[in-house]
Amino acid sequence: MRADEAGFDALVTGDLSQSGQAEEMWALTRTSLSVVSWRNPEDDPVVAWGQVIAYLPEIRRMIRHHGDSIVYLPHARLNTTQFGKSNDALGIIASQEGRSTGEVRRQAEQSVREALEARGELDRFEAALAAPGEKRQR
Repeated sequence: MRADEAGFDALVTGDLSQSGQAEEMWALTRTSLSVVSWRNPEDDPVVAWGQVIAYLPEIRRMIRHHGDSIVYLPHARLNTTQFGKSNDALGIIASQEGRSTGEVRRQAEQSVREALEARGELDRFEAALAAPGEKRQR
Protein backbone atom coordinates (compact mmCIF):
# COMPACT_ATOMS: atom_id res chain seq x y z
CA MET A 1 0.00 0.00 0.00
CA ARG A 2 2.97 2.31 0.63
CA ALA A 3 4.26 1.66 -2.90
CA ASP A 4 0.85 2.60 -4.31
CA GLU A 5 0.79 5.71 -2.14
CA ALA A 6 4.23 6.65 -3.50
CA GLY A 7 2.91 6.42 -7.06
CA PHE A 8 4.54 3.17 -8.19
CA ASP A 9 2.83 1.25 -10.98
CA ALA A 10 4.24 -2.16 -10.10
CA LEU A 11 6.44 -4.09 -7.71
CA VAL A 12 8.91 -6.80 -8.61
CA THR A 13 9.34 -9.48 -5.97
CA GLY A 14 10.95 -12.88 -5.73
CA ASP A 15 8.64 -13.76 -2.81
CA LEU A 16 5.84 -15.56 -4.61
CA SER A 17 4.44 -16.82 -1.30
CA GLN A 18 2.68 -13.47 -0.97
CA SER A 19 0.24 -14.50 -3.70
CA GLY A 20 -1.00 -17.28 -1.41
CA GLN A 21 -1.66 -14.96 1.53
CA ALA A 22 -5.20 -13.60 1.78
CA GLU A 23 -4.10 -10.43 3.58
CA GLU A 24 -1.53 -9.60 0.92
CA MET A 25 -3.96 -10.20 -1.91
CA TRP A 26 -6.76 -8.24 -0.20
CA ALA A 27 -4.41 -5.29 0.35
CA LEU A 28 -3.36 -5.51 -3.31
CA THR A 29 -7.03 -5.25 -4.37
CA ARG A 30 -7.13 -1.87 -2.62
CA THR A 31 -4.32 -0.49 -4.79
CA SER A 32 -3.67 0.15 -8.46
CA LEU A 33 -0.42 -1.84 -8.26
CA SER A 34 0.64 -4.75 -10.36
CA VAL A 35 3.10 -7.34 -9.09
CA VAL A 36 5.78 -9.05 -11.17
CA SER A 37 7.25 -12.31 -9.89
CA TRP A 38 8.33 -15.82 -10.91
CA ARG A 39 6.57 -19.13 -10.26
CA ASN A 40 10.10 -20.58 -10.07
CA PRO A 41 12.30 -17.77 -8.72
CA GLU A 42 15.70 -17.22 -10.29
CA ASP A 43 18.70 -17.85 -8.03
CA ASP A 44 20.91 -15.42 -9.93
CA PRO A 45 19.89 -11.75 -9.47
CA VAL A 46 21.58 -10.77 -12.75
CA VAL A 47 19.45 -13.31 -14.64
CA ALA A 48 16.33 -12.22 -12.74
CA TRP A 49 16.74 -8.51 -13.44
CA GLY A 50 17.85 -9.15 -17.00
CA GLN A 51 14.65 -11.11 -17.49
CA VAL A 52 12.53 -8.30 -16.02
CA ILE A 53 14.18 -5.81 -18.37
CA ALA A 54 13.80 -8.13 -21.37
CA TYR A 55 10.10 -8.70 -20.66
CA LEU A 56 9.34 -5.09 -19.65
CA PRO A 57 7.62 -4.09 -22.92
CA GLU A 58 5.44 -7.21 -22.76
CA ILE A 59 4.73 -6.71 -19.04
CA ARG A 60 3.61 -3.14 -19.71
CA ARG A 61 1.43 -4.24 -22.64
CA MET A 62 -0.28 -6.93 -20.58
CA ILE A 63 -0.92 -4.61 -17.64
CA ARG A 64 -2.33 -1.93 -19.98
CA HIS A 65 -4.58 -4.55 -21.58
CA HIS A 66 -5.66 -6.42 -18.42
CA GLY A 67 -5.36 -3.73 -15.75
CA ASP A 68 -3.77 -4.28 -12.36
CA SER A 69 -2.33 -7.78 -12.47
CA ILE A 70 0.05 -10.32 -11.06
CA VAL A 71 2.52 -11.17 -13.81
CA TYR A 72 4.41 -14.46 -13.50
CA LEU A 73 7.58 -14.53 -15.58
CA PRO A 74 8.64 -17.84 -17.14
CA HIS A 75 11.76 -19.65 -16.04
CA ALA A 76 14.69 -18.38 -18.12
CA ARG A 77 16.40 -21.49 -19.45
CA LEU A 78 17.67 -22.43 -22.89
CA ASN A 79 17.03 -25.84 -24.40
CA THR A 80 18.43 -27.66 -27.42
CA THR A 81 15.84 -26.14 -29.78
CA GLN A 82 17.40 -22.73 -29.06
CA PHE A 83 20.91 -23.79 -30.03
CA GLY A 84 22.61 -24.20 -33.36
CA LYS A 85 26.00 -24.28 -35.04
CA SER A 86 27.06 -21.86 -37.77
CA ASN A 87 28.40 -24.72 -39.93
CA ASP A 88 25.00 -26.42 -39.75
CA ALA A 89 23.31 -23.13 -40.70
CA LEU A 90 25.55 -22.86 -43.78
CA GLY A 91 24.45 -26.36 -44.78
CA ILE A 92 20.78 -25.42 -44.40
CA ILE A 93 21.27 -22.27 -46.48
CA ALA A 94 23.02 -24.29 -49.18
CA SER A 95 20.23 -26.86 -49.19
CA GLN A 96 17.56 -24.15 -49.46
CA GLU A 97 19.43 -22.59 -52.38
CA GLY A 98 20.04 -25.95 -54.08
CA ARG A 99 23.82 -25.50 -53.95
CA SER A 100 26.69 -27.29 -52.27
CA THR A 101 27.81 -26.16 -48.83
CA GLY A 102 31.32 -25.60 -50.20
CA GLU A 103 30.01 -23.32 -52.92
CA VAL A 104 27.96 -21.26 -50.43
CA ARG A 105 30.94 -21.10 -48.07
CA ARG A 106 33.32 -19.90 -50.83
CA GLN A 107 30.88 -17.24 -52.09
CA ALA A 108 30.24 -16.00 -48.51
CA GLU A 109 33.98 -15.74 -47.84
CA GLN A 110 34.50 -13.83 -51.07
CA SER A 111 31.68 -11.40 -50.20
CA VAL A 112 33.06 -10.80 -46.71
CA ARG A 113 36.59 -10.25 -48.03
CA GLU A 114 35.31 -7.80 -50.67
CA ALA A 115 33.32 -5.84 -48.08
CA LEU A 116 36.32 -5.63 -45.75
CA GLU A 117 38.59 -4.62 -48.62
CA ALA A 118 36.17 -1.85 -49.62
CA ARG A 119 36.33 -0.53 -46.07
CA GLY A 120 40.11 -0.82 -45.90
CA GLU A 121 39.88 -3.38 -43.09
CA LEU A 122 40.95 -6.61 -44.79
CA ASP A 123 44.42 -6.59 -43.21
CA ARG A 124 42.92 -5.92 -39.79
CA PHE A 125 40.80 -9.09 -39.93
CA GLU A 126 43.04 -11.35 -42.02
CA ALA A 127 43.91 -13.58 -39.04
CA ALA A 128 40.25 -13.96 -38.14
CA LEU A 129 39.46 -14.97 -41.74
CA ALA A 130 41.92 -17.88 -41.65
CA ALA A 131 40.29 -21.30 -42.02
CA PRO A 132 39.88 -23.34 -38.82
CA GLY A 133 43.08 -25.17 -38.11
CA GLU A 134 45.25 -22.61 -39.88
CA LYS A 135 47.67 -20.78 -37.66
CA ARG A 136 46.26 -17.40 -36.72
CA GLN A 137 48.75 -14.65 -36.05
CA ARG A 138 47.87 -11.57 -34.07
